[in-house]
Amino acid sequence: GYRAGARTAKSDIRILSSYTGDWDDVSKGKSQAEQQFSNGADIIFQAAGKAGLGVIKAAEEKGVGFYAVGVDQDQDGIAPGRVLTSVMKRLDNAVLDTVKHVKEGKFVAGRQLYDLKSGGVGLSEMKYTRKDIPTEVLANVDKLTKMVEDGTVVPPTTLEDEAKFSPPKL
Repeated sequence: GYRAGARTAKSDIRILSSYTGDWDDVSKGKSQAEQQFSNGADIIFQAAGKAGLGVIKAAEEKGVGFYAVGVDQDQDGIAPGRVLTSVMKRLDNAVLDTVKHVKEGKFVAGRQLYDLKSGGVGLSEMKYTRKDIPTEVLANVDKLTKMVEDGTVVPPTTLEDEAKFSPPKL
């Protein structure tokens, strides 16, 4: 999904990727981020557990024009101005919804999908970086969000699907 979104934003974007092989090693996350920044990256989306804190630290040390993207929770405050946004798993919404269904006697066991449309995932408020993002980019994020919610755009979930993905016109 990230790759498809990046290509939607900029069709000729160059996407780098690497893996720490260790969710807990902050120094590995930082050194790989430093390598990606030196190879031309300006935004690094990390999905690396504790190692992701190293990515945020590298963006903080690199300074203006370089960003990390946080994951799972709002990580924007870890390095104000260097975490562009955070991709959040809204477990609070899932738990509240489940408790509500139990209380109302409407709970049904089994798999429940909490996607973008149901408020299960989303972006942080970008408290420290919203001012850095052009208004047309924010408008495109809103348009794309609506397109995903209504099913007009289906983000790919595999590299094979991503290779076939045609970015929508925004």
